[in-house]
Formats: sequence, structure tokens, C-alpha cells
Amino acid sequence: MVYLNAKRRNRPCIQSPNHFIIPRDQRIKLNFDGASKVNPGQAGLGGIFRDSRGNTRWVYAEWGGEMTNNEAELWAVHQGLRIAVRNGYMNLEIEGDSQITIEMLRKLRDGRSWDQVTNSSRTTGIIQDIKGLLNKIEYKIINHVLRSGNRAAIY
Repeated sequence: MVYLNAKRRNRPCIQSPNHFIIPRDQRIKLNFDGASKVNPGQAGLGGIFRDSRGNTRWVYAEWGGEMTNNEAELWAVHQGLRIAVRNGYMNLEIEGDSQITIEMLRKLRDGRSWDQVTNSSRTTGIIQDIKGLLNKIEYKIINHVLRSGNRAAIY
């Protein structure tokens, strides 16, 4: 949805959805999430795949060990992309509630090299793997969604 920003008249402001939107056509949507108790700390990650009818295709949840919140989000995407490639989900929409992770994914999708996306030695390897997995998927849309719209991935 596009709204006009009240502070800057006539400038469009994109608002992230606050609810799940079924993917169009024959696409599969991946909602992912990752979190740690403290930063860094014990972390968990997971995601859910749903088709254009809203049916659940695959759910995954894992204990991540000790990592930061951002690392947990990246590992959640990584695992989701591995599952997508393995199951042949090539028309993929990726959605998450971490703006940082979504921006990283968009940069990778748009052809940036991994070293233009991160300067953290802790995330270099995972970013390289994610770039390789994204290149194996034919069609990808990457969207930010508010936490309430990512609820299925959280539980």
C-alpha cells in the first residue's frame, strides 16, 4: 500500500503490511524469523512456506545456538532457501519482519556482491551461501512485513 507521508506532502510512503497476504499465481511464500534471548545469546529460527491457496507446504524450526538477532534472521533465511531449492520452489516470495535482513537480501538479489552487503566477519560466510542459494531460484520477491504479519513464522 502507498500512503502520503504527512510530514512531507506528496511524497509516497510505502507501508509494510500487518497481516499475511496470500502469494499470487503459482508462487510460494516463505515467511521467516529468527531471534536470540540476548544479543548475542541462545537463538532460534524458523519459517513457513505457503502456496497461492494459503495451504502450508513446509514448516521448519531449529535451535540456532549462540548468535546475534541478525545472525538468527540470516540463518532462518538460509535454511528456508535450502528447503526451497531442495523442494523445487522456484517462484518464491520471501517475507520477514527484519528490515536489516530484507535490505541485505534485496541487495544480493539485485546483483551486489556479498562484500557490498556485510562487513561483519561473523556474517560473511552465511551471506555468501545465501547469495548462491538466491541464484538458484528463478523468481524472487523480497518484502518486509510487520511483526504481526509474520506471526506464522514466529510460532
